[in-house]
Amino acid sequence: MLFIYKESLNALTIIPSPAGSKSCSGRSGNSGAQVTKLQQNLNAIKAQNTVPNMTTISVNGVFGTSTVDNLKKVQSYYGLTADGVYGTSSRNLFMDLIGSSSEGYIRFPFGGGVGFKNRNDESYESVDYSWLTVDAMNTAMSFAVYASGVLHKDLLFNDGSYINGGDNTDHDTHTDGRDLDISTSNLTTDAELKTALEYIIAQSNVERVLFKETYVLPKVVKDAGHYDHFHVDFYK
Repeated sequence: MLFIYKESLNALTIIPSPAGSKSCSGRSGNSGAQVTKLQQNLNAIKAQNTVPNMTTISVNGVFGTSTVDNLKKVQSYYGLTADGVYGTSSRNLFMDLIGSSSEGYIRFPFGGGVGFKNRNDESYESVDYSWLTVDAMNTAMSFAVYASGVLHKDLLFNDGSYINGGDNTDHDTHTDGRDLDISTSNLTTDAELKTALEYIIAQSNVERVLFKETYVLPKVVKDAGHYDHFHVDFYK
């Protein structure tokens, strides 16, 4: 279970989740420091005046009626099941709103941003592989800016890692925030593919890229299994 308190747009106070935890469940009747952080989160969201009809919660660490009611309003506003339970989908939502995990991983914005689309999550209910380390994320964002400005295309980002790394059920790798799949479905010519690869491998913290073709480029490793996407490995 993981709660993050957004003290301001630029400051975070984070309670780490239990070691290895990938899920969470907070509900009516719970109490403790994590509930306190949830209440602070909800009050911070109310202060932004985005979600209508929220009320200020007494921050007492008890998951009572006002906490349930305000959580339901946030869930409903963002299209989640409004059950008043802080589960995985609510955790994903809060992580998206705040954008940082307890171990400093950064999340791709839900849906996408300038020069990229986040194809990993179709909804907040889905399994969340949208996380990278800070340096890997900064480099991935530079990929997107380049693609938008030079290729006039959005890159399609697929799997990164779980919130704080760990086993990824879809991949043997992608476990430490330093692996990223980029779909090539909208790079329609060899020239576009090669141009994108040239920029990616020019970044100092990119160790290698797996793809079906190397285009005789350094750092690009031929791998027939990666026929429809670049697999980017960032240096550890």
